[in-house]
Amino acid sequence: MGKNKKSRRELLYDKIAKREISRILKELSIPDSHMDNIFEKYLQIHSNMNPERRYHDPETLVPLIIYFYCKVHGIPINSLDLIDHSKLTMQLFKIFMVGILSFNFDALDSPEKGLGLSTQDFKTLIEKNNDSQNPQKKRDNNSHD
Repeated sequence: MGKNKKSRRELLYDKIAKREISRILKELSIPDSHMDNIFEKYLQIHSNMNPERRYHDPETLVPLIIYFYCKVHGIPINSLDLIDHSKLTMQLFKIFMVGILSFNFDALDSPEKGLGLSTQDFKTLIEKNNDSQNPQKKRDNNSHD
């Protein structure tokens, strides 16, 4: 099969991904004007993933891509709401976050291959998110000063 031709499985995965993106954006009240950009990012990432990876399934990968897309573009998103409206579990989300935080974004050749931000910028985005989603933890940490 030629490089530009997709297998039936790939076509099915693309269809599932589009459906999931649309559904999740609607559930989270995120404008559907972001759908095409999120789907393009899905195609870029999914096509470079090992099929054996646990995140290769579109119903697991799409919510993660939506999460990071929203973070990078300053769109408010809560990971707990995302998990509630997807097949993603908190355990998978946490495992992915630990793995992604050790990823070297600076090693990517071009923004098209990744999220288009540096490793430090990405870690800062995630730390901001963790602080905003865990205000009690932040208060608890500050109360021990």
